[in-house]
Amino acid sequence: MMIQLLLLLLAPQQQIEQHFQRQQGQIEQIQQQLQQQQLQLGRLLQMLQSSVCSAEIRWVNGSEQKIVPSNSATVVRLNLFSTISKPTDVCLPAEIRVTASYLDASDNLVCSGAIENLAIQNTLTQSINLEIRP
Repeated sequence: MMIQLLLLLLAPQQQIEQHFQRQQGQIEQIQQQLQQQQLQLGRLLQMLQSSVCSAEIRWVNGSEQKIVPSNSATVVRLNLFSTISKPTDVCLPAEIRVTASYLDASDNLVCSGAIENLAIQNTLTQSINLEIRP
């Protein structure tokens, strides 16, 4: 009788231990999955940080503002230098656009316009020469 009572007490304990071991295995599996996801997130963040593109364009020949007479023989020569950041496989090709505004002597807007698709930049640096006839 004593042995049967001990067996009855040990049976639930063995079931509890088996259940505990199963739960421990599940927890370990979840921890492994979490570590894998953390690694993937780290790689994704690194990719995103290195994939941010920046661009800059500046005048090479003088200031941004040109004062010219208003006649049909006037020619405005501009030299622009543009740079694009790396990585080249993400940031290139880049489209260059320029907007110009013409003001009278009192700084009133006469007209403005944009040159879209001025150039498609396929290298990290590029020089652009323009001749504009207002």
